[in-house]
Amino acid sequence: WTSLINSGHACMTSTDDIAKPPMGAPPWPVFLLIFIVLGCITSFGFGREPGTLPQHPVHELALPAIACALFAITYEMFDVMGVGRIKNKFRIYDRPRLNWPSTFPEEVQLMDAVQRNQVEQWPAFLTATFLYSTLVSGYAGGVMAMIWVVLRRVYAYLYRNSVGSPMHGTGVVKVTVPAYFLIAAMSMGTVIHMLRALLD
Repeated sequence: WTSLINSGHACMTSTDDIAKPPMGAPPWPVFLLIFIVLGCITSFGFGREPGTLPQHPVHELALPAIACALFAITYEMFDVMGVGRIKNKFRIYDRPRLNWPSTFPEEVQLMDAVQRNQVEQWPAFLTATFLYSTLVSGYAGGVMAMIWVVLRRVYAYLYRNSVGSPMHGTGVVKVTVPAYFLIAAMSMGTVIHMLRALLD
């Protein structure tokens, strides 16, 4: 940042931009309402008869299983190993841990951030995909899971290649928000479908 400020290229384009506060997320009741609507769509629109399990488990759960396995494989290849590759590039492992710099180069920080964020999203994705695909619809769950995997891989690519760019200029929000909504659609779809089964 010091070099950016000294060179006159700080990311402040006008007084209007400075005066405008960043747009925040809507309050949680708005998200809850959206998630309920998504859950109704994924339950009533795509779910099998409430309270039933897949008649052909292997066939119906094939796509969700493939999506989860593909994410696990690509996570290991590009995110986990990517952190090691970028640290090797800057010869960080050549020094004892006590002599590591207090601040890593931006490329390393970005790769670390991508890997940590994937870990944060992984449990919710697995839980939502497994429950929805098993209890509601493996076919719809597989499609949503595959879309989620693609979005997360695009997110990782955009984020780790955003050296020198402000966060809002990376484009990650355009793929992050849909990924959140897919998990919410499967999770809330499971909730609504199970309520329908209990009330039937």
